[in-house]
Amino acid sequence: LATWRLALSMYAGVGGGGGGGNARLIALVAAGALAICPVVIIDAHQARADQLLLLTVVLTQWMLWKIVRGDRRTWVAVLFWVFVGLGVLSKGPITPMIAGLTVLAWSFLRREWRWMWNLRPVMGVLIVGGLVAPWVYAVAAHIGFENYWRTIWGETIGRSVEGKEGHWGPPGYHLLLVFFLLWPVSLGIPGAIVSFWRSERAGAAGATGNGAVRAGFRERFRGASVARPHDAFLLAWVVPSWVVFEFVSTKLPHYTLPLFPALCILGAAWLVQAAASGARAPTGAFLHLTRFWFGTGIVVLIGLGALALSLSWWEALGWWKSSIAGEPLPRTNWVLTVPIALMLALMLVSGRELARMRTVESLALAACAVVIGFGLLFGAVAPVALSLTTRIVQAAAPEERRAGLALYDFYEDSLIFLTRGTAFRGGIDHSQERVEVIAESSKPAPEMRDRAILLRGLNIAKGRCETVLVVKPATSGEAGFRPAREGIERR
Repeated sequence: LATWRLALSMYAGVGGGGGGGNARLIALVAAGALAICPVVIIDAHQARADQLLLLTVVLTQWMLWKIVRGDRRTWVAVLFWVFVGLGVLSKGPITPMIAGLTVLAWSFLRREWRWMWNLRPVMGVLIVGGLVAPWVYAVAAHIGFENYWRTIWGETIGRSVEGKEGHWGPPGYHLLLVFFLLWPVSLGIPGAIVSFWRSERAGAAGATGNGAVRAGFRERFRGASVARPHDAFLLAWVVPSWVVFEFVSTKLPHYTLPLFPALCILGAAWLVQAAASGARAPTGAFLHLTRFWFGTGIVVLIGLGALALSLSWWEALGWWKSSIAGEPLPRTNWVLTVPIALMLALMLVSGRELARMRTVESLALAACAVVIGFGLLFGAVAPVALSLTTRIVQAAAPEERRAGLALYDFYEDSLIFLTRGTAFRGGIDHSQERVEVIAESSKPAPEMRDRAILLRGLNIAKGRCETVLVVKPATSGEAGFRPAREGIERR
């Protein structure tokens, strides 16, 4: 809703290349595209702070857009700083970093700096400090300021200079993924960027007053930002922060999520403009892009359908294993062929509409296919794929769970929730008095295998299938479990 309102305020009354009277359609397409893009849907189904971060960033940038367009009302500046402070509470420095880099990039492009006083920075420091300081004090008083500072340093500077938890990637990592993570609206993003790039010549002519005068690089972009301030603001939102994320050593696909609303608005505006241009078929580079876009969508959706139908094959593929006698294996539900067929039919019709340059209709049909695809993913595939931690916890008796599960070389955050906080990292010492969860890759001792339950499934934290040993306490063999070499059973 915040993305919809921001896009509506940006393009209302904009003529020509900005979308004309299509502000409402641009806003609807942008907001809908953000709501169904893969990284948002997947991230929203996890108990993490990234969705709250996304909200605070959009609200902050909405207020910032009002200010850069000349709104000097005090309540707008107050809300801007309140949202910045809430962003700090949600996920540290990301919200102020994005807002600050947007301010600097916008000022640099337009060679305007005095407007920043409209942000009321002194008041802002007081507001952010008032929001954040009580939390900092409460945490520091609980764990000690030194530990708190070490954690903050490790999660900010530490993640910047080295890959944490094995999540490393080279510069360009996020750029390679964005086309897939923002599908289907990613179809319009390259065109939006090229369109702004070309407009800088016309903007330069307007800025210099003489189209024959050859303007410099900064002057051309200043002219383009004056002619198309909405696009300039969105690019100022995206580009500098994107560069930062590319050079941070720790990389995960959702790190660039706070920049996606701006990309959705850019892509939506270009696609609406393309639909209104009167063209009857894609041409040039856009033709090749549409083929890649359609091929990507159809392949991924076919893959989702195959995963949903092939659950009974997971054990044969090595994605599922259990030494618990009688544990039910995943079964195939052939009724799912109906939504799979509908999903693929929608995608084929979407491709036909795109071939006629009916970009908005094509995007709407692709969006419906995406919704069905994610229904299959979260309704059929995810419950099986993400059940490893649930199966681990169920392998321990209630009294054993209350005593705590010691984790060795295997860890997922969901274990904290499933054990109500009793799971903990085991360190290097083993105990025969509690349940231990050990990754098979750590090569546990043979005597541990003798009283272990063997489970295999997807470790979502690592993005790979793993075999895990749930080692029962030494006395559990008499309470319902036989040694592994004889076949482990739950009674």
